[in-house]
Amino acid sequence: MNIEKQLNYLFRLERPGMKYDLKNIERLCVALGNPQNNFKSIHIAGTNGKGSTSVYTQSLLTTAGFRTGLFISPHVLKFNERISIDYKLIDDNYISEYISRYKELFNEIKPSFFEATTALAFKFFSDSKVDYAVIEAGLGGRLDSTNIINPEITCITTIGYDHMDYLGDTIEKISFEKAGIIKKNVPCIVGKMPVEALNVLKNVCNDKSSELILAENIDVNLNTPLDISTHQLMNLKKSCSIVKQMGIDLPDINLSYIRAGNNEAFRGRFEIINNDPLIIADVAHNVQALENLAHSLERVKYKKLYIIFGMMHDKDIAACAQEVENYGAEKIILSKANSPRAQLPVKLMTKFSQHEKIILSDNVTEAFQTARKFVKTGDLLLVTGSFYLCGDFLDTLSKFKF
Repeated sequence: MNIEKQLNYLFRLERPGMKYDLKNIERLCVALGNPQNNFKSIHIAGTNGKGSTSVYTQSLLTTAGFRTGLFISPHVLKFNERISIDYKLIDDNYISEYISRYKELFNEIKPSFFEATTALAFKFFSDSKVDYAVIEAGLGGRLDSTNIINPEITCITTIGYDHMDYLGDTIEKISFEKAGIIKKNVPCIVGKMPVEALNVLKNVCNDKSSELILAENIDVNLNTPLDISTHQLMNLKKSCSIVKQMGIDLPDINLSYIRAGNNEAFRGRFEIINNDPLIIADVAHNVQALENLAHSLERVKYKKLYIIFGMMHDKDIAACAQEVENYGAEKIILSKANSPRAQLPVKLMTKFSQHEKIILSDNVTEAFQTARKFVKTGDLLLVTGSFYLCGDFLDTLSKFKF
């Protein structure tokens, strides 16, 4: 069976609804021999920045000489992006063999797509005998499938409003879910966040006798010139704090090397696709991330701004639309990613007030063709709003020349 058919089987495992325990992933991993216990791990959660922080952490550990696995989600272009070791993505053969070998087990246990994928990552890292694995939580923390590891250290990057249908409608409730990754006597690095969120994390750390460490208070010498946005600089500092707290000497920090080594894991993170006209794809998909993106754009020189924007229907679209309108674009092309969760452009439009700037487009290919009519030399085309939209755009762009 080819890899496309195998992956289609894996994708169809998706179960709707919220899980209320970790029994499924525990049962699955027991059947696999508990591979998550065969390597040292770092667990990273947070509303924003957890993916970038995970990538930076892997890069630092790899550069320091450790064989290091990385598990992140979702993917932008291809499934293999989720699982890698020392910059090399998991190969198709391993994925196919895993699915073929354990299909009967999946039919019996009925794991979700993410549970089966998490177990795949654990088994791959165990079989590959990694020294460390950097594990990014998928959603929340307490009930996330990744939360059966026994990490050396944990990190909560930021806390803001996202996935409120699952995690709660207040910062305190969301913080409690994220804090679920904190383990007894295991230090936790935390980024800058609201006081009410920090108080929740402090209480959980106190209950578990875990040291809470503010990343901003750790002395990290970033003496290498870095062309990096402010929020990515903070993500890198969190990664440096993680490695330093683990007692590992920091390697020379060269961001260009880090980004080049992880280019496939870094897709859609303020990714410059074309220089003139400038095309940037960024997976910002909530208000906090869009605010960070706005700050990054302040460093970019351009004549006029055009935006291709689309979101999933379960996001806070109204608040995000207001943030996007503040960007001051000439035109905002509302589009729909190829995902059942993607909101229809006509419904997106109801959350915008500047209707004279809005153009509706049924799909990303059509949106790009529309953008080409407007964008000129010196302008900026920004594609943002979701991982899926950016993935569709990057796939579309490979078929066109600007």
